[in-house]
Amino acid sequence: MQTMKEFIAGFEECFSEIKDERRQTRVAHPLIEVLFLTIAAVAAGASSWGAIEDFGLLHLQLLREYYPFKYGIPSDDTIRRVFEILNPETLNHALKTYFAQGLDLKGQHVAIDGKTLRGAIGNRERALHFLNVYASGSGLTLYGKEVDQKTNEIKAIPEAIEALDIKGATVTIDAMGCQKEIAKQIIAKEADYIFGLKENQVSLYNEVQTAFATNAKTFFDIEEAQTEEKGHGRIEHRVCRVIRNLTKIERAYEWSGINAVIELKRTVTHKDQTTQSTSYYITSSKANATEIMKMIRSHWQIESMHWVLDVTFKEDGSSMHKGNIPANMAIIRRFTLNIIGQMTYKRLSRPRLMNMIGWSEEYLHVFIQKLIKCT
Repeated sequence: MQTMKEFIAGFEECFSEIKDERRQTRVAHPLIEVLFLTIAAVAAGASSWGAIEDFGLLHLQLLREYYPFKYGIPSDDTIRRVFEILNPETLNHALKTYFAQGLDLKGQHVAIDGKTLRGAIGNRERALHFLNVYASGSGLTLYGKEVDQKTNEIKAIPEAIEALDIKGATVTIDAMGCQKEIAKQIIAKEADYIFGLKENQVSLYNEVQTAFATNAKTFFDIEEAQTEEKGHGRIEHRVCRVIRNLTKIERAYEWSGINAVIELKRTVTHKDQTTQSTSYYITSSKANATEIMKMIRSHWQIESMHWVLDVTFKEDGSSMHKGNIPANMAIIRRFTLNIIGQMTYKRLSRPRLMNMIGWSEEYLHVFIQKLIKCT
């Protein structure tokens, strides 16, 4: 069991590389206190600077069990200024240090995908786009980086891969990240990949699509797996087919470590309507069709995480958009969501759990104890 002294030391070590850019002669509220307060307040549902200050004022006595807050709770303007000038790169490093350091991803699934923060336009010409790296098995966001727009994900993905120890993991990326250099980098990191395949790799896409045509079994040995899920009046049937003999798919050999190409057909029936879709993938994994389908399915968990950020944390509607604020607050939300995800209460949804953190000192203490455990 960690002592309070050990917790404070561990918590501060994770944020040690963050430089406080404020004039130190005029600083009354240490940076670490502002970060600690903001994480706790966001966990309680605070989505504005005023709400963060109000949370602190209501819980000052409890917060002083962890930090002195010698001059009380910082004002909403003080909190805003801190996040306006804070470098998102160093805050992202703290996110990675806190949750990825020492995490063994061998045999695990890691999803990389982007999310647009539509409320973070402000004086920008475009909404902020944010790249996330998500470990589906542990439910943790390990890395988050601001990118100017969706097309710049291609530049940010290699940085994310380089920053993390993904040895033994299988990384899934949608078609935007289906790039030869990214495949080569993942193989060099001793991991596997599953890439969505679309017309941005038109020659390979056409070859794979042709290989899975109706007469495909004449030329290929095809491994197949099927699943069916029913719920809420909806039936989803999936058929995953895998080709491992790539001798007739010439473009496949341009991809480092490639072992198979994949077709996934989905048929969804809801009430009286049926929709069908077909997706194609390439992979370096030697897993069987059932396991591959499971990992592709797991990639959708990152979309669930994005949904939680929008619905529960109101990220898409956030008006915090000045300077570095959108990127910094995006990282704080992911940091907070990682901790909340480890609080398991059978009858409490995330919104209700966040209410309880704000209303109940007992629940707030539990949240902070989870922070302690992570350090």
